Amino acid sequence: FLPRLVRADVSVTQDLSRMVRGKRNSFQARLDILNFTNMINNNWGVSDRFVTNTPLIARGADASGALLYRLRNIGSSLLPAQTFQRNAGLSDVYRMQLSFRYNFN
Repeated sequence: FLPRLVRADVSVTQDLSRMVRGKRNSFQARLDILNFTNMINNNWGVSDRFVTNTPLIARGADASGALLYRLRNIGSSLLPAQTFQRNAGLSDVYRMQLSFRYNFN
């Protein structure tokens, strides 16, 4: 239905632990890179969307009952030059998230 889309996420985690008053406490740092493929190459991991999902406009029927349609104008031309165009949303670019966690044990 839509062109194939491949996205990969990467996560790096580091755990550190110490004994405090005879109990083990740990600290964790984590870096998540969402849509890592877009970080490598800006053409990867970007989704496409339809230029139009309604290329025809119904104009009613003629005297014999045959349905009439007209092509919807796309910009300055009558026909769309391409079926899909690139999205420009938040999920189409890479994002990084850094998080910290402290465990009391």
